[in-house]
Amino acid sequence: MDLKEIIGNSLKYPLSDLKNFLILGIITLITSISSVIQSFGVTDFMVVWILLLIGLVIGFFVDGYFFKILKSSLDDLSKPPVFGNWKIMFTDGLKVYLVSVVYCLPAILMIIYFIQGSFDYLVNYLSMMGMDLNYLLTGLFESKIGLMFINFMSVLGEFPIMIPEGSTAFIGILYIVAAPPLFFMALVHMANYDGDLRTAFRFNEIINEIGEIGWGKLIIWYVTMVIIFFALLTVLNLVNFIFPANPVSFNVFSVLYSFLVAYSVMFFARSSALLYISE
Repeated sequence: MDLKEIIGNSLKYPLSDLKNFLILGIITLITSISSVIQSFGVTDFMVVWILLLIGLVIGFFVDGYFFKILKSSLDDLSKPPVFGNWKIMFTDGLKVYLVSVVYCLPAILMIIYFIQGSFDYLVNYLSMMGMDLNYLLTGLFESKIGLMFINFMSVLGEFPIMIPEGSTAFIGILYIVAAPPLFFMALVHMANYDGDLRTAFRFNEIINEIGEIGWGKLIIWYVTMVIIFFALLTVLNLVNFIFPANPVSFNVFSVLYSFLVAYSVMFFARSSALLYISE
């Protein structure tokens, strides 16, 4: 299967079963319950973080469904898998989340280092953007596969502004840009070995698999995925820009955003698996 077929198939895949797409969208919306509650003026620290923890746990089912799509696509099934075996899906989602944290660890450590070194710069910048530190931590804490990299990219992208030593920030940005293709192939590799967590870190095997796929093919695939995702996100942001800023419009945006995330989860999982077996 060539790239054109992979992308075309993956774009249609999420909407090939509306029931499962809607279920995933609703589950994804629940993971953002902390942000929704805050839009109504709830600022109690304990309430916000309890809901954030609930969102994190529910997010494991989103990640678990991502993993389920990987496995079903590797088995050459053309339709999205049904929801079920919730215990296994939760366990698989936890594995996916752990893998994502390990692959993001260099960026996490860099963010922690720069927050300690330039806390005032960070707080002032977030204030200018109409956000606060809690907003940033919420974004980094929510477990939505793949989007964790987008959150880190957004933060690291501001390091040259916040920190005079912009070259150091560039290293962080370079890592965030380069890591996702390897990360997604690692997840497919783990799915190919029935969820064995160790296989996600067998870098020699993963690199060999990428070599068989073709590095050029992988890079073109990755760039295409990023373009498609940001195109969808841009359309969504334009819709949000049209409506006035109030809790109702924010929650409409949250619903739309959650279904965009659901679509992206299914799209990325399907395309990653098809790329992996396209050797």
